[in-house]
Amino acid sequence: MSPIEIKRGQTAFFRNRRVLITAVVDLSTVEVTDLETGETLIVPISQLDSISTDEKPYHPIDPDSPDSKYLELARFRYEVIKPLLVPSRTKKQVEERAKEFNLNPATLYRWIKQFEESGGQLSALVPNYGRRGGKGKKRVNPEVEKLIKEVIETVYLNPYKRVSVKRAYQILLLKCRELGLTPPHINTFRNRIKELSPFMTTQKRKGKVVAQSLYGAASSSFEPERPLEVVQIDHTLLDVVVVDELTREPIGRPYLTIALDVYSRTVFGYYLSLDAPSYFSVAQTLFVGITPKDNLLEELGVEGKWEVWGIPEKIHVDNAKEFRSTYLEDFCKEYGITIDYRPSKTPHYGGHVERLFRTINEEIHNLPGTTFSNPVEKKGYDPERHACMTLLELEKWLVEFIVNYYHKRIHSETGTTPEEKYKEGILGNETSKGRGLFKLITGEEAKKLWFSLLPSARRTIQKDGVHLFGLRYYDNVLKPFIRLRKQGEKSETYTFKYDPRDMRYVYFQHPQTKEYYKIPCRETRLPKLSLWELKEYRKRLNLKRKAKEYELLEGLKKLITLEEEALEKTKRVKRKRNSKKLYDFKSYVEQKTSSDESKKEANEEKTRQLPPRTPQFDDLDDIEPFEVD
Repeated sequence: MSPIEIKRGQTAFFRNRRVLITAVVDLSTVEVTDLETGETLIVPISQLDSISTDEKPYHPIDPDSPDSKYLELARFRYEVIKPLLVPSRTKKQVEERAKEFNLNPATLYRWIKQFEESGGQLSALVPNYGRRGGKGKKRVNPEVEKLIKEVIETVYLNPYKRVSVKRAYQILLLKCRELGLTPPHINTFRNRIKELSPFMTTQKRKGKVVAQSLYGAASSSFEPERPLEVVQIDHTLLDVVVVDELTREPIGRPYLTIALDVYSRTVFGYYLSLDAPSYFSVAQTLFVGITPKDNLLEELGVEGKWEVWGIPEKIHVDNAKEFRSTYLEDFCKEYGITIDYRPSKTPHYGGHVERLFRTINEEIHNLPGTTFSNPVEKKGYDPERHACMTLLELEKWLVEFIVNYYHKRIHSETGTTPEEKYKEGILGNETSKGRGLFKLITGEEAKKLWFSLLPSARRTIQKDGVHLFGLRYYDNVLKPFIRLRKQGEKSETYTFKYDPRDMRYVYFQHPQTKEYYKIPCRETRLPKLSLWELKEYRKRLNLKRKAKEYELLEGLKKLITLEEEALEKTKRVKRKRNSKKLYDFKSYVEQKTSSDESKKEANEEKTRQLPPRTPQFDDLDDIEPFEVD
């Protein structure tokens, strides 16, 4: 299933109705005509779905899908045809490239056609081994296959030996002879080497620097001319402490991953978590960026429009390990995204997103619980004491800030607001033509893509379900896979996906259909907890790694009860203390008032007991004036 282009004349599905796009209204809506009734409708772009005959229940880049074992070969094919993916390619260039890799030019033309017809998806280069008779399947003895892999890893990819393919094959022949095995043909050995990633092969044989210079060299300059031409991605630790959803106790500072469109300075995507940055946080940031954000705003209760979505041309990242993931490379190659690695010791290359981080943290310094950026600003302020926002509340604050403040504020470098700059780049203005709307990853494919990005674990299925991170999950769909294991027999394992942000559910991949089924936790009392919170509760409860679920949940319940009781007790003590202070003050006032009244009465009584005063000068009226000589 390929992303659909949002442009006039494109067909799509809207609520199971086949429609034709007749006009682009704005960044969020299009005008369509129902092909059956002729009715004209104005519909949200986010509710369109693609027309496809692809019935695979999984995404091709899912590392747990049947096609994943062929992705290495698809990567090789992509590297071969990559220089030829231009309209100006010539027959001579194709023939020279084919000769370089000992391939037939017709093969390269076939790969180029498959890649271009798919809209530039890596999965189009996955061979159809599983869907065509027996041709192409590996017929080599499993023991010989294992030996081939061993020789490639220990001999051919050994940086200290750097032997040729021929010499490595000769070593394989000797090992096969020693073990009495029939050796494979040298072409079989060569094909196994070709299936490896060129970047990985060069890195192991010649070093990282050489590999990067050939396959991952960073561009020294980028002045984007259109939206999503260059998207910068980076992480930061926010200057604020968040509190637990249940106890409101401080639990730490969250990490923020941001993807920024360099052309318009709009925020393309984000991911907020208490976990340290990883491939998952990068992938989720890209997923949020690529897909429309209507549902996200609705879930968070944020009013406004965030109309930035689509598949970027290039992502600009640093050399951290989460950006060097094979899974991230597959994700980007599947959708034609170029990864541009920042050269070492060049911090100015990530300046745009770094400035945004500073802007966000400056606003965060106004929130209760901020840690500020340095001890001088802090000046005795206790972040944990004043912390009051949960991670979800902080996420809502962040999205509100992005949508209704940052995107609407004039940017000093562009001279306009980020959302206006982005809109001009897409729809154009009086002086320039826009690039048009991006391809849309629609509902069903977006769902498959979401599953493909989740981490997975292999687990056996027990009578009471599957055990994962100390919790038990069960649904009737697991019943057919529960069976008694005979003594000495190895238990069969199955693939389960999980969302680290919500451990109430796991997702079971059916071994035959490859579909994913939502499996709830057997303990319905489990609140919405992230994997990070679950692990923290384990630490606080001092439970062993394989503690039983009821122990964890009962312990969690007791812990929460104790915390609630402690909070209530604290409130009672404070009320009692305040009441006592009020009572003491009242008593003091009453006592003082009573004392003053007693003193007044005593003075009055004392006055009454004094003898009458003898009048003096009572004949003053008889005084007459007289003259002095």
